[in-house]
Amino acid sequence: MELWKLAGFNWFLDFVAVFLAEYLLFGLMVGLILAFVFCPKWRKLVILMVISVILSVILGKIAGLFFYHEQPFFVLGFTPLVGHAVDNSFPSDHSLVFFATFWTILLYFLGSGWRVSRFWARFLVVLTGILAVLVGLSRIFVGVHYPIDVLASIVISGVAAVIVYFAARVLTKKA
Repeated sequence: MELWKLAGFNWFLDFVAVFLAEYLLFGLMVGLILAFVFCPKWRKLVILMVISVILSVILGKIAGLFFYHEQPFFVLGFTPLVGHAVDNSFPSDHSLVFFATFWTILLYFLGSGWRVSRFWARFLVVLTGILAVLVGLSRIFVGVHYPIDVLASIVISGVAAVIVYFAARVLTKKA
């Protein structure tokens, strides 16, 4: 899948891809902070998301020690839409963050029996799932990741979210 070949043909598509690939991460951070500060009943979920993200990044760094390849723009010799240093492309850190958030929200609501408003629970699951997929595709589109980098991020973040979810359940029952 060579999505990066589509870059440069449409300024709007390029703009959206760059926004998703680079700047949506800041929106996620602001959203987590606002949810933690202003929505006390969501604090546990926010804490679980942050822990899942941290564990995902750690597991991603470990996986990167075993599988190394430079970014597509360096290997294939083109200019990416975003500035990026040449380093290990595997896995996509941005995708790790967004998919860890998605998996954590999904597991949290599945495990809680959707006790929170079903509308908001489903809305958050769908929204974070769509955003995670869009961020992953945009990282490929702007030329800084291969599809395998994003696919690995999906798996690694899923594993991290499951570990955090079950650890939280065990610790909550002991408390």
